[in-house]
Amino acid sequence: MRGETDPLLRQAVRVGGLALGVIAFGTAGYVLLEGWDAFDALYMTVITLTTVGFGEVHHMDRPAQAFTIFLMLAGAGGVLYTLSSGMQYMLEGRLSGELLRRRTRRMINALRDHVIVCGYGRVGREVARQLQRQGVPFVIVDREATRVTLAQSDGWLAVQADAAKDEGLYAAGIGHARALITAVDSDADNLYITLSARVLAPQLPIVARANDADSEAKLRRVGATRVLSPHSIGGRHMALLAVRSPAVDFVNMVLGGTTDGQGQHPDLHLEALPLAGGSAFIGLTFGEARTRCAGICNLLAVTHADGEVVADVSSPAAERPLQPGDLLIVIGRPAQLREIGGA
Repeated sequence: MRGETDPLLRQAVRVGGLALGVIAFGTAGYVLLEGWDAFDALYMTVITLTTVGFGEVHHMDRPAQAFTIFLMLAGAGGVLYTLSSGMQYMLEGRLSGELLRRRTRRMINALRDHVIVCGYGRVGREVARQLQRQGVPFVIVDREATRVTLAQSDGWLAVQADAAKDEGLYAAGIGHARALITAVDSDADNLYITLSARVLAPQLPIVARANDADSEAKLRRVGATRVLSPHSIGGRHMALLAVRSPAVDFVNMVLGGTTDGQGQHPDLHLEALPLAGGSAFIGLTFGEARTRCAGICNLLAVTHADGEVVADVSSPAAERPLQPGDLLIVIGRPAQLREIGGA
């Protein structure tokens, strides 16, 4: 994973290197001037730099005494600089911040099949809540520190990075992600994020937000799998609630929660189950697959790999045999869905 290094952390590394350099310099000086063994020289250097007041390890001549004076003056300054830098690092909270960033990086590295959510505005927050309800792991990516802090306070895994750059997507674990959602406020940013993600992960499903209708076609051209407008979705949903409220409430419930605060139905889920090569459904027609599902769950439709949807057993398309990569659109209890998915 790639990312930027904290400037104060780089300073701490330089300070540590300086301290080690001074110790190495003092040790080498005593070895060369007095012919002491390395451990005695190191011991003399340490007690000189720390000014503990112990006596000399061996008798020293004038050159060695002059060297000790120089080492005390130079080393004392180095020690004070090291201590002040360390205190600054801890007092400014950078040490705890660095520990949090390292913990976050470890957690992201351990994720598999997660969703990357770019942007933690109003839309991004709702996306995070829905993914949490579905039990899907996800990572928030935002370049604004205040939004990253807000996401972390909400309990989400979040990283401060620019998702339009490769480094930001690597930081979110794009190599192991199952999908990416770009929901930032700017269509231009969504365009760059989509393009960068498509280059790094050619097969990754990408859902992009578009505020302007003219941006939808551009987002699709650069690789977005789905393009959605919050305004058009909100308007369509309001219209459907006005004329088909019970049906819309039911669909929202089985998909994971409604907009009026009601949660997901605990015993009823709507899922799209992909067919693997060894599935018992391979080669069956839509009617035969529905019969096989009877008594376990309800098969509502089949989406073939080429996009054709079959939901009527009397249509000619219902005679098309199922193939690997097709999707079964089913509704039932979680245990039932797992049984069908493993068939």
